[in-house]
Amino acid sequence: MRVRIFVVCWDSYAPLLKAAARETDIDLSLITFHPLDKDQAARDRVIDEIEAADLSIIYKSNQSYWADLDGRIKDISEGRRIMSMGLDPTYFALTTVDHQDTVRAFEYFHAHGAKNMVNLLRFIKNRYFGDPVPAEEPEYLPWQGIVHPDHDGCFQSTEDFLEWYRPDPERPWVGVVISRSNWVAGDCRNIEYVVIDDLEKEGLNV
Repeated sequence: MRVRIFVVCWDSYAPLLKAAARETDIDLSLITFHPLDKDQAARDRVIDEIEAADLSIIYKSNQSYWADLDGRIKDISEGRRIMSMGLDPTYFALTTVDHQDTVRAFEYFHAHGAKNMVNLLRFIKNRYFGDPVPAEEPEYLPWQGIVHPDHDGCFQSTEDFLEWYRPDPERPWVGVVISRSNWVAGDCRNIEYVVIDDLEKEGLNV
């Protein structure tokens, strides 16, 4: 059975969810917050997508357009599977499925990362569509740490990083600040990691 899932979410989740949908064989339709702010057609599409989806995940935010969308979603919610969630507990009010399932789905989002998005979709397929593949528990990623292009993990102490990095004591140091959302989304290789490589080529410890 091909499952169609619709998601409204922050931009940082979009590439991870698209990759997860390919891995889990889900027909994913997705819209991020950016077009909803100014485009009425995008808000209309949210309603159309919910009506067409087997299950919808609405990760809400505090933008003003939700005042309009909430009422429209509620009007079409009967008989549809909707997980509504967000950082404010009131954002769960539009949920039509088991509340604990929505809390579990939110935990995958909150933990972030590619593996958690795969397990989010596996959880939904297993729980609602009879797929036999179980989902693993959410894997919580660090909120801060030290990362490097040549290392896959995240160092939780300066001492551990220095032991691995083995800096040249004659070279000056520079630090590059990377946002957690870029790191968990795997976007660092496009900009930040390139900057780090270039700085090291200039003779700096980074």
